[in-house]
Amino acid sequence: MDGVVIQGNCIVDAVRPALYFESPSTVTIANTVVRDHSCGGLQHMGGTIAMSNVQFEENRGYGVYLGGSSATLDGVGIADTAGGSDFEGIGLLAWNSTLSTGSGADPELEIEDSRDLGLVLSSGHASLDHVTITRSGAAGLAVIAANVELSHARISGTRTATERSWGGFGVYASLLDGSTSTRYAAPDPGAPVLTLRDSIIDDNEVAGIAVADGADALIDGVSVWSTRPGPSEEGDGLRALGDAFVTVEGLETSGNARASILYDGSAGSISASTGDEPIGVVVQDCLGVDQVVIDDDADFADVSMCDTGTPLPASISALTYSNDISVEE
Repeated sequence: MDGVVIQGNCIVDAVRPALYFESPSTVTIANTVVRDHSCGGLQHMGGTIAMSNVQFEENRGYGVYLGGSSATLDGVGIADTAGGSDFEGIGLLAWNSTLSTGSGADPELEIEDSRDLGLVLSSGHASLDHVTITRSGAAGLAVIAANVELSHARISGTRTATERSWGGFGVYASLLDGSTSTRYAAPDPGAPVLTLRDSIIDDNEVAGIAVADGADALIDGVSVWSTRPGPSEEGDGLRALGDAFVTVEGLETSGNARASILYDGSAGSISASTGDEPIGVVVQDCLGVDQVVIDDDADFADVSMCDTGTPLPASISALTYSNDISVEE
């Protein structure tokens, strides 16, 4: 299916995905609203798709699903995604896809009020700029064995999903698929799973940023504020665990409920960073000498390096989700 152009439409209330494109397809969608569909707003199953000034509202299961696609997003909004037959409410799920944003709108991508997960990037690559994700039910951004570069983002208001008793994270990055208990490699092992720059992560639960299960991340020019406790865990600005490696080259934490930065069984480095939490940097479940290197230009209230006392509780179970999707006939 080639050369499909959809422009200036309002597509409302269908029992199957409002827009479904098989592979390979070349699709352009502009100035369109897709609303209130019981099986998702859009499925694109390979090829290329460009979306400009498109709104997905009050769909169920997912707003947008991309499987093996190359997608450009320029002024895309996804709001009020409820649970459905395939998913428990994901704003945008991209599997084995390549995503990029345009150069005009701010935000280029805005996701609000997803019942479960805001943006899930599984395998594939993404280079995204000017993204806003608010009030997700378990994680604002979840990166699973992908290579993602995100800049000028605002991710806020995530709350622990009562249905899954998991999450609350603003950002979550991992190599482990909890659905299969399998650890995958990112497409480009030489690049970080997550590169996060010039962004604000605020008013989330448990951890503003969580990096786990072998993932590596670069944090540069990021502020993490006001992370709240979850139902059973305290709130940390940045939490790295499960042999993750996190390089912090500029992080400001403020008003988080427990620690500024917690490394648990993980490694990395910290420079040009500050935090005002009473518990500053904690390194525990130590792996060896120089597990975490802290430069002199890092300023935290307290640094605990491989203390022999009682460790802070720090478990994070792997995200359970599915890349598989069915189409209702």
